[in-house]
Amino acid sequence: MRVIQIELTEPEHALLTRYARENGKTKKEVVRELVRGLVLSDRVRSGDTLFSEPPVGAKRGIKDTTSTDHDKVLYGRKW
Repeated sequence: MRVIQIELTEPEHALLTRYARENGKTKKEVVRELVRGLVLSDRVRSGDTLFSEPPVGAKRGIKDTTSTDHDKVLYGRKW
């Protein structure tokens, strides 16, 4: 493991300390979890079809009104 040093404001340190205590973890464990969560969740996954596939009706000539009629699509009627 690598050792790093950071500076926190008093309020940040208090938040970290309280969170660690309330969750039964050390401050080191909390910081590691936060780093992993931020770095891993901030990436676009190349295999994710949300980013790689075209819109549903784009090439089929289908008029998709889901964006304007989403309540009807979801609930069967307009609100």
